[in-house]
Amino acid sequence: PLMSVVAAPQVTIREKIGQIVGALRKHGRVGFRTILGKVRSRLEVVVAFLAVLELVKRRKVAASQGGLFSEIEIETAENWQDDEDFELEFGE
Repeated sequence: PLMSVVAAPQVTIREKIGQIVGALRKHGRVGFRTILGKVRSRLEVVVAFLAVLELVKRRKVAASQGGLFSEIEIETAENWQDDEDFELEFGE
């Protein structure tokens, strides 16, 4: 019988946006693999991608990819404001 259950840590879109914004404030441009870091669970990859899509949708970042399966580069968009608070409109 199984005595204990190990649950994967929850990663929220809000937290991932905070990490992306922090990296962009520090470097100005960052690769998607850098955002993922060392932990690459399927859930974390999906949440990171959704966070990037949310920032692109809000026109805060621009994402580009040189070719099929190449690194996705994320950089600040023209309307980026370094002191802006990135609040999300949806619950998680």
